[in-house]
Amino acid sequence: MTVLLALLLAADAQADTVFAKPGWSRFAVPVAADHIAVMRVKRGWGPPGEDQATLTRSGHWLREDGIENGEKSTSISDMQSGVSYHLARFPDGRYSGLSIIGKARATPLSIEKTAQTDSLLGESCTVWQFKAKEYTEKNCLTADGIMLWQSLVSGRDGGELSSAKAVSITRRKVAREAAEIPAELLRLTSWGEWQPGAAGGPNDDVLLRGAADTPSESFRVRRLGKARMTEWTDGRQTTRVFIAPGMRLSLNERADGGLIRLDLNRDPQNDNPNLLLGKEIKVPGAPSKTILGERCTMFDMAPGVMDYGELECRTANGLILERVTTSRGRTTTLVAVRIDRGTLRPGDLAPPADILTRLK
Repeated sequence: MTVLLALLLAADAQADTVFAKPGWSRFAVPVAADHIAVMRVKRGWGPPGEDQATLTRSGHWLREDGIENGEKSTSISDMQSGVSYHLARFPDGRYSGLSIIGKARATPLSIEKTAQTDSLLGESCTVWQFKAKEYTEKNCLTADGIMLWQSLVSGRDGGELSSAKAVSITRRKVAREAAEIPAELLRLTSWGEWQPGAAGGPNDDVLLRGAADTPSESFRVRRLGKARMTEWTDGRQTTRVFIAPGMRLSLNERADGGLIRLDLNRDPQNDNPNLLLGKEIKVPGAPSKTILGERCTMFDMAPGVMDYGELECRTANGLILERVTTSRGRTTTLVAVRIDRGTLRPGDLAPPADILTRLK
């Protein structure tokens, strides 16, 4: 840590330094002394008001417990691996979801020391600029890397987007367990028993492939009872979605297995077997089609969503035979090339038990 801290605080050496800031963190800096700080946060979005964040730093781990607009959440970041975790809660305080962002989605920030200094809570600090294309963080850091205040400014016009100031700081040795992601939250069973697909209801496996212009793109849908699993790939990355009553897990990885993002959500009240949010609507006037001898009707799976469109041609019992997505001006059409029935067994559609711990 001594070497890294010296690097952080050496102005000349920082000229070309880039910090891969973990995706879920707001207050991360490369290195800092162990401490606990309470920040008063002035948000630049949503209803006007002030929020609070408690920062717990232990070595390369940073835990941020926030209260934003009355809602509690926790973000935990590992500066060593670049992986970060976000925990959402139900109103009663229980965890409702876990999101993990890999190093592939860390934000590259160039670090630059300025001549500006300040003081707060009887401490002196130097302003460092952590620059991204869209914004700049002005972080006033003490000699041992503790943040006294932060100002987030627009990269376009320099206007302040939000700000935060420390209201208390406690320097002490912090146990790693107080800042790192709790091991039990990386056990899939901690989020509930994943109900395997059971006999009764659909048992089918459909593979859709792209046309000549997108030969490497495919979408596979498997259904067994109320369990669902989809797998999309374009050869560069893959997204797998596992769905069971009250549970949904989405995993997006690069072709080499590197994590892009994982989202796990549970809702005991949700027993909806639909693949998305159950808000799809039939496309008015769209003619039915026949694909692989099956009739299907087109549904809009993302009604009202800006900058993204998704249409699915579904049979009366829910088989997806065609999928059309539009994003950033590009439209991709995938059509079913194979339908298998009766081949799936209970447990085939459950995520691997170690899915939360094997991530790269």
